[in-house]
Amino acid sequence: MLKTKENNTVEMDSEAMDLIAVQSLKWHLAGAEEFLLKFEEEGKGHPDDFIYYTSFITHVKEVLSYYGH
Repeated sequence: MLKTKENNTVEMDSEAMDLIAVQSLKWHLAGAEEFLLKFEEEGKGHPDDFIYYTSFITHVKEVLSYYGH
């Protein structure tokens, strides 16, 4: 069950919530991979961000594997 800003509740089964979580994680993963690609190809970005996104990608992939993706 989710609460909206207006304090209304929205009921959703766990399968639907899992699907939303997976799609969100995939979206964030694609953005992180795009950042790394630009960093490697164009040298854009800070080296600390490269380290962060490399770790981030590893962890997001681990979570996605939990969901079977």
